[in-house]
Amino acid sequence: MRKFLLLGLGLMILGACENESIYNVEAVERELLNDENCLIHQRYPQIRGIQDSMTSMGLNETLRKSPQLERYLAHCLESDSGQRQVILSDYRLHSLSDSLISLELYRKLKTSADQDWQRMYYPISLHLPEAFFPPLDLVLGADIYPKVLAHLEKWKAEKEGRIFNERAYVTGNNYMLPFCLSADSLILYPGAEGEFVGQERLAIALSSL
Repeated sequence: MRKFLLLGLGLMILGACENESIYNVEAVERELLNDENCLIHQRYPQIRGIQDSMTSMGLNETLRKSPQLERYLAHCLESDSGQRQVILSDYRLHSLSDSLISLELYRKLKTSADQDWQRMYYPISLHLPEAFFPPLDLVLGADIYPKVLAHLEKWKAEKEGRIFNERAYVTGNNYMLPFCLSADSLILYPGAEGEFVGQERLAIALSSL
């Protein structure tokens, strides 16, 4: 029975980009600051259609606050470094169905014109309507972890200094594993196991799993 439930959930998720959902996501934009020291701009998602008002309010507040822009605002108001900082926050909606939403919030920071963007990711995949974080094996099946580990080991070997927590990729683990799921890819954030924010991003084609 569990196998059929997992299969049904997986099919609903993979078809999310094509099917209608009882939920919808609205983009909201705000500019926190724009002066000689800093530009701080945010575009963030708000989920509509969750019937429980407390769940809806708490979730949408979390989506607004996740990129932690207020601490950058406080720093900008207190300092004058001579270099204008640009902090931009946006999101990608990877999938939306009646049973799961998968969002990737991200923040990028540049402290000088000749510097590369520094990125931080805030992945949020929630089972709806309860809005809880499902374990990866609930979404993609109990045999997903060995398949994922093979990709992670290859990713780790490609560049020195890359790390991830292998203990988070076993059935029954106690880690909140951040991930996003699109129509064709599983997106992981190696090194962020047990966290809500990561610096690394690895997209794995579902066809290879």
